[in-house]
Amino acid sequence: VDDPLEQAIKFLQPLQTLAKDRIETHLMAFEVYYRKQKSLLMLQSLKRAYKVDPKNPKLHSCLIRFYQFVQKNKTSWDPNVDQVITQETKVYLEGKDAVSLNKEFLEKNSNSLGAVLEGAKVMYELDKKRQNEAISLATSLDNKYDDVNIEVCTDILKSLTNGDFGGCDAQLEEYTKRCNVRFPYTAVFKPPSSEPDLHIESANHVQEH
Repeated sequence: VDDPLEQAIKFLQPLQTLAKDRIETHLMAFEVYYRKQKSLLMLQSLKRAYKVDPKNPKLHSCLIRFYQFVQKNKTSWDPNVDQVITQETKVYLEGKDAVSLNKEFLEKNSNSLGAVLEGAKVMYELDKKRQNEAISLATSLDNKYDDVNIEVCTDILKSLTNGDFGGCDAQLEEYTKRCNVRFPYTAVFKPPSSEPDLHIESANHVQEH
């Protein structure tokens, strides 16, 4: 069976030329190279993404993950590789640690729920003890945000469901209820019990006749 990551790289290579102005292309490339642990190709993807949209919230998450990867692995690298990465990341990391960078990101983007979601995920990833604080940030529907909409709230729901904040069944249920109140016609926020049981209705219909 072919390596799925190798297949993904083959798929990505033409995209990096044909869709080089779309940040999604470079963020996708970063994810693939992150899983392959290809540090220089990760860096290349981040540089290309930064050139397209330096303020993209998902780019922030990738930069922090790359920072963590570098800190964990740099002692095993060739000194030349370490020198290149240190030099090239100065403009992005500004000599700060991951916690400081994330705190600054959250402060600068306090009016965007989509950005706060990414910052909250990073907060939890950096310190699991801050789970409640991170979830509270991500699940706020405060009117101070410019982008409390179905798309962003669905992304938050996916993050809660996929384990980006660890186990949080109670918070997930509570958030779904609040979104259902705010977006009552959006199916993804409807609790399972609100769906009609077609089998029961069908059985009742048969009995009536």
